Amino acid sequence: MENLTFKEATLQDYDAVMAINDNIYGGLDYLPDYYKLFMTMPSMTAFLAEKKGETVAFCIAQILDNETTLVLRAARVKEVYQGKGILKELTAHLKRKMKQMYPTIQRRCIVTLQTVGDEKPFPTGYVQICKKRMLSFYQQASIIEKKLMEMGESAGGIDVHQLGSEELQQLLGSKWALNLFPKEKVIINWVPYSIIPSNGPIIATESDAFLTHEENKDKAEQSPDVFSAVNFIFCKKIGLRLSLDLYGIRQSNMAVVKEHIVHHARNAVFKAKEAGCEGIHVELYVEVDAPLEELLGITSSLELKSSDFFVMNKEKYVYLLEAVL
Repeated sequence: MENLTFKEATLQDYDAVMAINDNIYGGLDYLPDYYKLFMTMPSMTAFLAEKKGETVAFCIAQILDNETTLVLRAARVKEVYQGKGILKELTAHLKRKMKQMYPTIQRRCIVTLQTVGDEKPFPTGYVQICKKRMLSFYQQASIIEKKLMEMGESAGGIDVHQLGSEELQQLLGSKWALNLFPKEKVIINWVPYSIIPSNGPIIATESDAFLTHEENKDKAEQSPDVFSAVNFIFCKKIGLRLSLDLYGIRQSNMAVVKEHIVHHARNAVFKAKEAGCEGIHVELYVEVDAPLEELLGITSSLELKSSDFFVMNKEKYVYLLEAVL
């Protein structure tokens, strides 16, 4: 498009970026809550497209995996300019700049949602690396709080331990990592990370990670059992959004899985009440072979109802796609 200029985005561009479109994902947009964090992360780079001084498009990308992987994190175009190729030009500009900044980049990754029965073709040049099942729910914070009170205290002997940055780094470099993450990738909050130690501090900057170990083992010999990573996102249209990624789920450890979910539900209720949010939108991301009936039993015990966001009562999967850059 003629008269289109590009510039790197900064913290001061917050209002201009938010004004591009205030109805992304039907109110589930995380960028308003995360913009300031993203702008302070060294792994992030963002660009604006301007036309005659007006901000008309935005995109932000992240560099991961020892500076070998480029991930597009967010993008938007003003409605009146959509369909005119602006985003294509902007992302091409971003890729050129990122290649100049990080000549070691080898691949570009995207994470995309597909609904069974309404699948879309993958973008040209991309191949599937792995996928996860997505389950979405909604409930009033007061109802979840009531169910949690009825459950009482946490199950004895199950320690849902929050990992610090160094602990997460150690886990990703340990012999146990590929047992938890057999695809050699972990997707957290729609971001794909290779199982390498250097990604630990990056994950910890944006998400909170938790781990439980197998029971009846000396601490020095314990192996990781269930891993969860959580993000709490405040969305002005729907309240609090809880994004929860789970790994290591098996038929034999559903009590541990429940303890993870309950732990995060308690924190979600606390945060919702603190912020004055009435509702909590819950997204669970699990491995495709996770025991679905047992998982739905856990969510039912909290009276979580299937959400009409992302298409109600339809099977949904999040795909990690990769292309050579």
